[in-house]
Amino acid sequence: GPDTSAPDVVGQDADDAKKAIKEATDGVKVKTEKVDNRAKKGTVVGQEQTGEDEVTLQVSTGKVPDPPPAPGDR
Repeated sequence: GPDTSAPDVVGQDADDAKKAIKEATDGVKVKTEKVDNRAKKGTVVGQEQTGEDEVTLQVSTGKVPDPPPAPGDR
């Protein structure tokens, strides 16, 4: 059957990551979702096989999420 196991692309630029997955697999769809992360904008920070032939990449917005307030900090 077609090879649908995507290579690990975490840490790569989203465009490169998509290309890598397309080249390494046979027809796997790549979805992206944006997440706030201190990694450089456009960097893949997470990867999930979301279907038999679908991979979802979490792509950093470059925005740092607000830190939760420190406990006891008034």
